[in-house]
Amino acid sequence: MSCAYFTDNDRAQAFVAYKKRAGVALLEACSIFDHAVASEKMLSWQCLGGDNKAWSVGPYLSAGAGEEQIDHSRPYCLILSLETSVAASLVLGGERPRSNGGILVPAFPAGSSVWKAERLVAKLAIIEQFEIYRDYAIDSKIPYSSKIPEDYRCVDQSAFEYVFSALRGHVDRRNELIHADECAFPTMREAVEYYNVIIWIADEFLKLKS
Repeated sequence: MSCAYFTDNDRAQAFVAYKKRAGVALLEACSIFDHAVASEKMLSWQCLGGDNKAWSVGPYLSAGAGEEQIDHSRPYCLILSLETSVAASLVLGGERPRSNGGILVPAFPAGSSVWKAERLVAKLAIIEQFEIYRDYAIDSKIPYSSKIPEDYRCVDQSAFEYVFSALRGHVDRRNELIHADECAFPTMREAVEYYNVIIWIADEFLKLKS
């Protein structure tokens, strides 16, 4: 259905559907983040000791109430899936140096306080949030790039520029994460804020057209 024939009810339903899709995607990313970082802590030499601050702030694994708590005096081991093993062979190829019965793989960049898993999950979450927004924006004829739709050339330009500036920031960050060889590591806090603001952007663009 062309947006020219959208009723107010059509627009409202489309926005609700978009918000639900974006919300489900964010919650899935947050769940993956929690599981991945909790596992990463269990494997890390930097998280040894029951009084380590890693075990005072989630996400982390814990035994149930009344159960014997997890021993944090040593790191644990992760047995890789078949898919990861095959991927490592395809990407790394050939014989790799071995240590403690396993092969050595390139490490993530050092020197960041952001967990390795967080960098990747947050990056993918931000990119997905933008793609979900763009799908909705194309259907609803609201801006999603530097191009200004004709419908918005007659609205309050001061209010439009305020929202459009926020959109440009979101577009730039998405592009940076996809195309830049080096950029600031994203965090899950940034991903949650990205979701919150881009939902606001979509809502404000709709209000400007009404």
